[in-house]
Amino acid sequence: MDLSDPWLQIQPLLAQLEAEASTLSRSLLSDIAEKLLTTLLLVRTAFNATCPVNHLPPEIFTEIFGFCSPPLDPYPDDSPRITNTVWPSLFDFKDVGKLVPLTHVCRHWRDVALQAPSLWTTIHGRSKTSTANTCISRSQAAGLKVAYNGRSLGTATDLCRTIGPQIQTLFCDVATFDYDFVRRRSQFPELPGDIMENLGVLATALDPELVPPSPPRLWREDIPLLKVLVWRGIQWFPVDKFGNLTHLFIERTTVPVARLLGLLSDTPRLKDLGLYNLCESDSSESRTRHSSPHAPRPALSHLRRLSISNPDESLIYNLLTHLVIPAHVAISFEDCDASTLRWLPPLEAFQDLTCIRISSDDSVVAVNTSTAVRFHTSSDIQRPQYRTWLTALMSFLHMGAVREVWLEGMLSLGEKTRLEILLPAIPSLSVLHIRCESFLALKGYLSLSADPPRCTHLTSLRLFNSPFSIWPEEISELVASREAIGYPLQQIIFMDAEPTIVLRYIESADLKTVRLRGPDDASVMPMPEVCTVGVSSPHFWPKQWYKAYLY
Repeated sequence: MDLSDPWLQIQPLLAQLEAEASTLSRSLLSDIAEKLLTTLLLVRTAFNATCPVNHLPPEIFTEIFGFCSPPLDPYPDDSPRITNTVWPSLFDFKDVGKLVPLTHVCRHWRDVALQAPSLWTTIHGRSKTSTANTCISRSQAAGLKVAYNGRSLGTATDLCRTIGPQIQTLFCDVATFDYDFVRRRSQFPELPGDIMENLGVLATALDPELVPPSPPRLWREDIPLLKVLVWRGIQWFPVDKFGNLTHLFIERTTVPVARLLGLLSDTPRLKDLGLYNLCESDSSESRTRHSSPHAPRPALSHLRRLSISNPDESLIYNLLTHLVIPAHVAISFEDCDASTLRWLPPLEAFQDLTCIRISSDDSVVAVNTSTAVRFHTSSDIQRPQYRTWLTALMSFLHMGAVREVWLEGMLSLGEKTRLEILLPAIPSLSVLHIRCESFLALKGYLSLSADPPRCTHLTSLRLFNSPFSIWPEEISELVASREAIGYPLQQIIFMDAEPTIVLRYIESADLKTVRLRGPDDASVMPMPEVCTVGVSSPHFWPKQWYKAYLY
């Protein structure tokens, strides 16, 4: 449409209005202003409609707006890598406050955002009451994700009465539940369970007198859709059945092993299981290796990850003795000491290991073709205790088939000490990944004076970091000494050094065994699929445990 003629007609009228505005009445000016504002709004709306981005379908806009709402951890732990929700991506709390500026860009964006209920489903305890009510209204009938701490969302009674049927995800600190409500009911609120998928319950400072003496039912009915349950600091177990539960995390509670086995028997679909700081009983009489023939034997055929921290030795022994764990599983033991190893029963994850990695955080990761296991002791352990722990661990694991080893810088032991502990326990070692800074210690360990010769199967040495700490003559001496004893090195590879530097080493030392690989070819420890797929969590198998970039 050609707007030149209408514009020629409008221009004189605008000029006349400017000239006579001071002589017009207040009511007439108000009418003119209203007409002009309405017209201007229509013109701006028509102009915005011509923008290419506004031609996107509303569904695409909703997806984009969803990425503008960052994750929200309503209960962050002291450690930045740990969240109390354990699986943040499954609870999927969002900071909906970040969406507000998008609704002020233009009318079209505002209409799209307000007509997308999925964008407004997170309600958390830091929200103002007005903000929470706005989100409830805009979410319409969509399932709500509630992080409740009782500060501004009303009492537990009011919360369940107003939005209970809509709650799909709930994470609550029971220490902030309405005390009168808890005393009166002697249980936590019964929530409708027909749409509940994720539940987390955290007790931070709950008065013991307010905790129910016996496990109450949390729902008025079955909870067929519940998939994620986080249970922290609660001194009783729920009595509900969880037939579709896939993720379970329990921490800081005292529980008989039979009760725990009974709970696991009702979770046949479980994929990730975390047991942190559990205690079977305060009685020393219970700390025995007993195996009751009448105890349940849960068959967790779908289990992919098992994480155990600071274990009560008796409980863990009896639990692992009765659990039927599949062949493909990743297991992590956090805060375990040398005595813990004596309580662990033989598991398939400890058998036929092919690779092992000693990480820079002093953890040990060992894998075979289908399983993987990680051990990490206390972060404040002293050097003598750590040496005892590492020696016990090398004796505990089946290292006869290990061919490849990664050695990073260790915090608790010197280079010479760790080589003396680790390498004798790995008789079939053929490929060793080590930092350039550790080369001299390795050269001394593999010296000609060793009797009998050490690491007789070692054929490949792969060095990380800058080679400036190594003289070419030192590499020549190591190569010559291995040839002299009849166990030559077939290759020495600098994994991530500058090509010009390594070529200088090769030329000056006249070494045919030295090779070069750039940063893009940096070696990664091969891990079974169970460690690398699925929903990640810092409590289970984070990426940095199996990346083999040595630093």
